Amino acid sequence: MRLPESFYTSVRTRLGAALDERGLDGFLATSPADVAFLSGFFYIATERPVYLWMPREGDPLLVIPRLDEEYAAQQGVTIPTVSYFEFPGVVTAEQTLASALSRPGGPVRRIGVGAGVSVGAFKALSRAIAGATLETTDAVAKLRLRKFPEEIPFHEAAARICDEMLGAGRALIEEALASGGPLPARTRSPGT
Repeated sequence: MRLPESFYTSVRTRLGAALDERGLDGFLATSPADVAFLSGFFYIATERPVYLWMPREGDPLLVIPRLDEEYAAQQGVTIPTVSYFEFPGVVTAEQTLASALSRPGGPVRRIGVGAGVSVGAFKALSRAIAGATLETTDAVAKLRLRKFPEEIPFHEAAARICDEMLGAGRALIEEALASGGPLPARTRSPGT
């Protein structure tokens, strides 16, 4: 389900402008949705952190567990990647990120993070990235509100699937009501 590389390039260009407007040196994606939107790397959140560094200028960097290296390659992720051995490990994901950020290119001062970053991750990142201030920002959230042309077919397909699911659920209820039988268990309890 990866979008064309031109999509990610366009998104990153717009993010750079949004970071510039906010006076931020970069954005650190910590949620699966933001990482996927910015890089095309889709994963399930586990105890092993994944971080995506998106500088206002320069190359992005994806920090993943070594276990996910092959998975990222299979997805065609083109962003430079560094991995850490294991969680919690001797060298943490946050230390791996901090080490990569301290390479040539100058110090990072103001880093934006999404509002959904956990308190634990915020503290770990703040400790690891010396000299940086982490600030919550809506930069990526606002970019995600307006859909890009490449995203529209996927949203249309998702809407069709939802409509079919709702239709099937309604048919189950109508059938049960018409026969006078009990409603199917799936329709009697809330949740998914």
